[in-house]
Amino acid sequence: MLRWVGRLGLVTGGTAIGLVLATLLADRVVAHKALDVEMIAKVLYYQNADVPVHRVSDDPVLHYELVEGGRYEALGREGKYRSSVGVGGARGNTHPLDKADGVFRIAFFGGSTVYGHHVDDDETLPARLEAHLGEGFEVWNYGTSAYVQSQMMRKARLVLQEVPEVDLLVLMITNSGRRAFLHTEDPAVQARYVEMLDEDPYAWLENFPRPWIDGLTPEQATRLHYTLLKHSAIWRYVQAYELGQRRAHVTNKYAKALATVEREALHIEAAAAGVELVYAGYPGSAENPTRPPPGVEADQAVDLWLPGQPATFYEIHPPASVLDGHAARLAELLREAGWLPGSEAAP
Repeated sequence: MLRWVGRLGLVTGGTAIGLVLATLLADRVVAHKALDVEMIAKVLYYQNADVPVHRVSDDPVLHYELVEGGRYEALGREGKYRSSVGVGGARGNTHPLDKADGVFRIAFFGGSTVYGHHVDDDETLPARLEAHLGEGFEVWNYGTSAYVQSQMMRKARLVLQEVPEVDLLVLMITNSGRRAFLHTEDPAVQARYVEMLDEDPYAWLENFPRPWIDGLTPEQATRLHYTLLKHSAIWRYVQAYELGQRRAHVTNKYAKALATVEREALHIEAAAAGVELVYAGYPGSAENPTRPPPGVEADQAVDLWLPGQPATFYEIHPPASVLDGHAARLAELLREAGWLPGSEAAP
């Protein structure tokens, strides 16, 4: 593509002006034929599990979310499972939006481990936590497959605005890297995804980090690269093509920066609303206990990690019986740490 542009520049006179005009013409052609959109669509990171219970979100940080009223059935590792989305856009939720007197309401956020990959609504980690906590407790499941920290933090902020009388937010962070988009083959939706990249100042660089540009400082190169991503179809095409050649799952400082922004905002808004917030560490691996994410104090976290357990204990998508065991332990840890009514004084 770039060699073609250079040759066209020579044909138009071999001058800098000719090269500029040729590049502008090529850019118009790429944009008109949506070649950049097509190439970008090939290299974005997609979430493709239980797609019918999700929708594309209007929120530029979320990208997609569960849709109230969604229903889906499929075969999982242990047979057929059902996924449904109830009141408030929470998976499996049957509780009314208006909370009854004496009820303690928990909103649980995370990725596919919390959502419940290939298990029934009543077998998910939040559903089993509610069962182990017993009467007087509600646990709303806002786990969403492939959500990274920034997405779940933003979702928690929205839930604070939309769902009344939440008492406790529980967040389980299992994913890192760039945010996913909802899988689609619809060209119109793929074009909308490119618009979403424009609407979020972190998204272009999160997906297409700055390349090395000779003669420029890193700051200058970043500004130029970002400007070209937003305004040049041919630059977007080339960057997406090169990402596809590397087959990279991009983790970089821009994804981390957005996570920090969303986490700090959530902490401020939860405190203002009088809602407690706790991080639940997932076992992760047999050798390494999990740690709270950066910026989170140790007394804001509980950890499900235990040494010497069967291999399924550490799976990111364990069978339903293991999820039930995790839920029982989480209920115990939340009580011991004083996060629940009737236990020791909360932090």
